[in-house]
Amino acid sequence: MNKQVKHLAIALPVALSLAACADDGFNNDEKWVTSVKNSQLDNPTEITYTKTTTSDTTKTITFTWPVVHGAGGYLVSINNVFDPTAPFAVITDTLVDRCSFAYDLPSEQEYQFEIRTAANDKYNNKEAASSSVLAFDTYVPSVEIPNGSEISSWLAANLQNSDVEQGFTLEAGGTYTLDSLADFGTNIVEFRGNKNNRPTVTLGEKGGFATSGGLKLVHVNFDCTNATGQTGIINMGSEPSESLYKLYSSDANSKYYHDESPVQAQNCTFKAVPNAFFADGGAKWCVKTFTIDNCIIELNPSDSKLGSTGYPFIDFTHNGITVKDITFSNSTIINLKKSSAYFIRFTNGSNASIQKAYGKSYTGSFVMDHCTLVRCTTSGQFGNNCWTSGNATTISWNSVIFYDCCLLQKLVRNLPYTFTNADNTIWGVTKETDSTDQTKYATLEDPVFEAGDYTVDVIESLDLSKENGGLNLKPTNGIAATQQYGDPRWFVE
Repeated sequence: MNKQVKHLAIALPVALSLAACADDGFNNDEKWVTSVKNSQLDNPTEITYTKTTTSDTTKTITFTWPVVHGAGGYLVSINNVFDPTAPFAVITDTLVDRCSFAYDLPSEQEYQFEIRTAANDKYNNKEAASSSVLAFDTYVPSVEIPNGSEISSWLAANLQNSDVEQGFTLEAGGTYTLDSLADFGTNIVEFRGNKNNRPTVTLGEKGGFATSGGLKLVHVNFDCTNATGQTGIINMGSEPSESLYKLYSSDANSKYYHDESPVQAQNCTFKAVPNAFFADGGAKWCVKTFTIDNCIIELNPSDSKLGSTGYPFIDFTHNGITVKDITFSNSTIINLKKSSAYFIRFTNGSNASIQKAYGKSYTGSFVMDHCTLVRCTTSGQFGNNCWTSGNATTISWNSVIFYDCCLLQKLVRNLPYTFTNADNTIWGVTKETDSTDQTKYATLEDPVFEAGDYTVDVIESLDLSKENGGLNLKPTNGIAATQQYGDPRWFVE
């Protein structure tokens, strides 16, 4: 079985509606007798649902339906069908004695709600012969951007400012362009494609995204080859609202711009990123959560940016302060060229302190779980100016392959960490692996990838028309192969 980070699968029930269904035959307070007896019952008609954001990761789904006279209640089930090849039950045949039912479920998933009218033995009424099924999802309610659109101009004409999260969807298999910065301002936005047939967005020279309020990119392929005119593909806002400039808590060190909502890429492929992937936008930003999950990100810096002054993957060197919690899971990051640019770099190590930015009671984290990193800082230092305050930030890396990556210790340094050298592997090509890296942070081992020569100066770029871009980074050697380290996609047959 492939090891991977599991999405939240346990849902938590919430309070049911207090409104009883009239003439249903099972309310103890009813003084009348139902007229429906000795009958085969049908299921409710016109089942509806609403969804309310509960947290960054969950939504409350409330189902309602009209009464079925003579019913003994309603048996409801919820199945997760996000992966149609491996559906699973969340709840099964839960008896509900009302005409509504609410449940907390993980966001970004697809489900089926099943309802079957229960028997009422008192009146000899038989349960419905089968269940009625309603498909639903926990995505953010969205507006579709027409296929073929230039996205930034479409948003300029259609984006409406809102205090609640809003979504924009792209047509399945569609093709789009992004010629200038798509700036969502302080809006909390989900920008989503189709998980089974991803649309493709081709970025122009000045193409990219900006946010001051939180942004999720989900189920989209991005061709970033020509996007050389922005500092990053995802940028924090360059002119953030003054309402975001504040002391996070009374014992924080200084006022900074704070983004409370996640910045996230999920189930996306990014081809030939020529600059930073995530940049600070030139303002004093503190970002609470940055997440990459189930993505392939290919880096392709210009030849003039291959030195240490080149683009870090996370580039907070233009006044940026810090990112509190970073999580990479089930993902691959690969550089087409050998580069000594830092992988993560902040403007100032002392200011990057989580406790200085957020307050003495706050801590941060950098988590990587089942990731494959290829040629991410082939010489030089993996990190710079990163959280130098010690115990305020914890590093946790598990089942990660570092191939041709250099000086992990420069990011980790004296920070607490929760991994051992048996949980990750590292192999130097451009530069011999540092002794501290192989002693403390990863086992020295060549994973011997199944396809492709990754020792050459320049690797061939992704082909977005092929599955996984045509890459095959399945390890065939050592514990990386036997324990299935790295991005789980490479072990899928």
